[in-house]
Amino acid sequence: MAVSMAQVAQEKGALIVQETLYKKKCAAQKRMAEDNRAIQTGLQQLWQDRSNYLQKVRERRALFLEEKKQRAKDRLLIQDLSNERSVWTKGLYKIDRLKEKKALLNEKCLIVQQRRETEKYQKDLLKRTKELRAQEAYTRRCEEKFVFNMIAFQKSWERLQEAKAKVAVVNTNASSR
Repeated sequence: MAVSMAQVAQEKGALIVQETLYKKKCAAQKRMAEDNRAIQTGLQQLWQDRSNYLQKVRERRALFLEEKKQRAKDRLLIQDLSNERSVWTKGLYKIDRLKEKKALLNEKCLIVQQRRETEKYQKDLLKRTKELRAQEAYTRRCEEKFVFNMIAFQKSWERLQEAKAKVAVVNTNASSR
């Protein structure tokens, strides 16, 4: 009965370990799927932003060409529009450069954050693996100790039974005399 109880406990421990590993595996797969979805969404947004930006550039270019035709008709207006356009273009280029720098900085920050999260996840996974191994070793030691205690108990029980038998023999011999 004790052996079967030990086997049941061992099987229960093994099932718990398997269940924990399965849960961890599922959690990791889920996190990877979420990360992949987030990456895809980010890429789609990036391509949409680029497409919108190119469309705006085309629209601005078309507007610029219309203004150029108008300036060709009126020489006096050409000088004013040319000055305004150069200021406006410089501002747009400056804004575009700032946007590009900001986008690059945001991308770098995102990469750093993702790396930190990945390192944290790996450290956490390593820690959990170590804890699981320590728990398994502890469980094995407890099982071995239980088996040794059962063997010692059985030997003590046998010695007790032998001592009782000897006492009974001695009592029987003493009472028969």
